[in-house]
Amino acid sequence: MRELTSRDSFCAPEIDIFRAMQLWAERNADHQLTVSAMSTVRLPLISLDDLLNIVRLSNLISADSILDAIKLKNECKDMELNYRGFLSLYYFIISECALVLD
Repeated sequence: MRELTSRDSFCAPEIDIFRAMQLWAERNADHQLTVSAMSTVRLPLISLDDLLNIVRLSNLISADSILDAIKLKNECKDMELNYRGFLSLYYFIISECALVLD
């Protein structure tokens, strides 16, 4: 799981990645494995509201890690954050054309 979630190629909001991992953690009995996988969540990419009301309440990530993410969000420029992949306009146009052709 850690290898999968540490990739830069996900095109999903970070909170969705966290929620998927939360479901996985609920079914995984190995606490060390869960902690290791959760360390790949890019907390600074999650909104403050979601950090406080979803991530914090899950008890899967330490309060210190959440506070560090909030600090990083406040101190860094948005473009300095470690974003995952994104859909390009080219990909979007190709996808839309494929839907029209089907």
